[in-house]
Amino acid sequence: MKSYLLTAVIPILLLFTGITTASAQTPDTVQKATDTTAATLHAVRPTVTIPEPDDEFNLFLLIFAICVLSFTLGAVVTGTILVSIVLLAIVAMSTAGIISTAIIIGIYRRSFAAGFKTLLLLGCSIGGIIAGGSSFWLIARLFHLQVNSVTAITAGILSGLAGGILLALSLYKIIRLLSTYGKNKLTDLKNLQ
Repeated sequence: MKSYLLTAVIPILLLFTGITTASAQTPDTVQKATDTTAATLHAVRPTVTIPEPDDEFNLFLLIFAICVLSFTLGAVVTGTILVSIVLLAIVAMSTAGIISTAIIIGIYRRSFAAGFKTLLLLGCSIGGIIAGGSSFWLIARLFHLQVNSVTAITAGILSGLAGGILLALSLYKIIRLLSTYGKNKLTDLKNLQ
């Protein structure tokens, strides 16, 4: 029975304690306590001036943006340099291949003219392929032709190859005519002396 009595008395005591405590303060005492708390807070807290916002300017974001732009610019410059080096290496190796092929054919046929003709054919063919492919693609883009890009480039490559071969053969004939003309003039000059 003691345990039931104790269990019933404790909540009743807590309830009465809460009621008497809440009604013990009057509004005047609460106001005075708030005033003294505010006075102590102002006395203890140091005066700190908060800077006015300057139109949401954030220095960290500016520095971050400068870093990102600098990194991007550096990557673009590095990429451009690397691509230029690779393209230069490709052009150098292609040129070396063309010249060495012309020299090997000239040695194999034991004719300087055969090597020179090979050099002209290879050089003009590759130049015609590059010029024809890029110019026909550009023409198709500028004049809005109803041609696929692959078709335009293929047609340009084939026409550039044909034009390069014709140019190489024409140059070879012209150079041969000029060299025989020059040789005849030299022999005529030697005969006159």
